[in-house]
Amino acid sequence: MTLLLINVILSWVFQESIMTREVYHSLLSGQLESYRIDKQLDLINRFKIWGYLFLPVVLWLKFTIVSLLLQLPLMIKFIEIPFRQIFRVVMIASISFVLMNIVYIIYLSLIPATEINQDIINIIPFSLSSLVDISRYPESAIKMLSSFNLFEIGWLIILFYGFTVIACEKLKKTDVALLLISVWSFLFVFKYVLVIYMAKVFG
Repeated sequence: MTLLLINVILSWVFQESIMTREVYHSLLSGQLESYRIDKQLDLINRFKIWGYLFLPVVLWLKFTIVSLLLQLPLMIKFIEIPFRQIFRVVMIASISFVLMNIVYIIYLSLIPATEINQDIINIIPFSLSSLVDISRYPESAIKMLSSFNLFEIGWLIILFYGFTVIACEKLKKTDVALLLISVWSFLFVFKYVLVIYMAKVFG
């Protein structure tokens, strides 16, 4: 519950301190007139509270899906590890993403609002996207390069340690590593396909 509350607070800080009216105008000035941006922002503010209320549900659903993806190969091999234990490990591992969001907010807060653009929004600190010339790559590529970051590695390390604890007598460390890499690869491909699809729909 504490972890979910922290995520809600970080989401609130991001929306109120980073995604200001100036930033929205900087991001959308090339696509919409000023008055249309203001109307869109007013609409977003009107429904913002619902986003905060549903965020814990979305996170809980995310933890559940990842836990099921991790448990499914184990069930196929008749390796019994309680879902509750896997879910707990997944939830604890998400601390790495909480740290990522904190660093991300600090990173954006150091940039003047008028200088924040879509390319900067897509960059995750300590990722491959922060090491390349973003002007040479499409937005979808920058988003995917951002997926390769230290926080993803931290997430995998915490998961690995957690699984070696809850399944020390049932799985070898190499099997745990293979399981985690397989699930991470599946999630990465799914994310990549989703980014490409969204780029085509809204691009």
